[in-house]
Amino acid sequence: MSDLFSIIIPTYNRKDKLIQCINSVLANQNANYEIIVIDDGSTDNTKEMITGRYPQIKYYYQKNKGVSCARNKGMEVARGDYIAFLDSDDLWYPAKLEIIQLAFEMLPDDVGLVFNDMDKITGKKGDEKSFADDYFGAGSSRRTGKLKNSLFTSYLNKSVNILYDNFFSTLLERNIIQPSCAVIKRDVYKRIEGFREDFSVAEDSEYFLRISKYFQTGYIPLILTSLETPDNELSLSKNSNNIYKVKNTIKYITVHYLNENNYLLKKKLHSRLAKLHTLLGYHYLTVFKRDAAKRCCITALKTHPFYFKSYLILLAAFIPDVILQKLAKIKKYLQ
Repeated sequence: MSDLFSIIIPTYNRKDKLIQCINSVLANQNANYEIIVIDDGSTDNTKEMITGRYPQIKYYYQKNKGVSCARNKGMEVARGDYIAFLDSDDLWYPAKLEIIQLAFEMLPDDVGLVFNDMDKITGKKGDEKSFADDYFGAGSSRRTGKLKNSLFTSYLNKSVNILYDNFFSTLLERNIIQPSCAVIKRDVYKRIEGFREDFSVAEDSEYFLRISKYFQTGYIPLILTSLETPDNELSLSKNSNNIYKVKNTIKYITVHYLNENNYLLKKKLHSRLAKLHTLLGYHYLTVFKRDAAKRCCITALKTHPFYFKSYLILLAAFIPDVILQKLAKIKKYLQ
């Protein structure tokens, strides 16, 4: 019998999508796993659907406390050697767990997290292509190339190059790990515990960065996850969510900066903070909060006086609203 995977699915009022999500897991027939659904206060009869259709699933209900609390609850009750995360509107391909198991068996013991590539749910077969660069921003594929060590194997007569290395320095620049693509060893949870429950956005970025500080990271360049794009209500393209996300990122990067003794990493963290304060200033400017934008840019320049973008955002904070609105329209058109 292969090692046990504990698959944690947090959900909130997504009954119909949850059915598709669970069925995609059940298609992984060559693996040993338990499915744990954490219902974060649903009011759409999710419980009745689970108990009626899937009596083998472990179902837990909690009052609405957010996705971090739901995932942490799942990890508390998990029995598996590995813990896999899956959002209730995402899907897995049938070979996901089998390939992840193979990767962990081949990789060194100090690899604590393995993630894979993903595509976007389109409903069209044969339309699979990587969604990483669109989701995380250009250059995500290039960043996985910074995992310098590799192991070659084959699966279904196809060659697979599994990459691994210390990924902390790379994740400082930008998170490129989506929760539905990530699987961790149980030992990881025992050592660093779970997600920050005071974060409602950027909680995954903080958690995977924290893991990468103490464990090596592995990457499988195969599309094993299909991602649902965020709806308008929850989309991180909303300015309010962007501001909150960058604030949270500044918060946890600052913690790493204050606790870091390595000179090169400290310098990189210092530079990252300057860029984040500038980015926060930009998001404030998009909602015409000029004073806040100015304060962010001044903070950035105190941290990194040669970061050119800080001067641009600071200068833009003095431009009249009418001109800013026209510039925003031009930018949107060009995009």
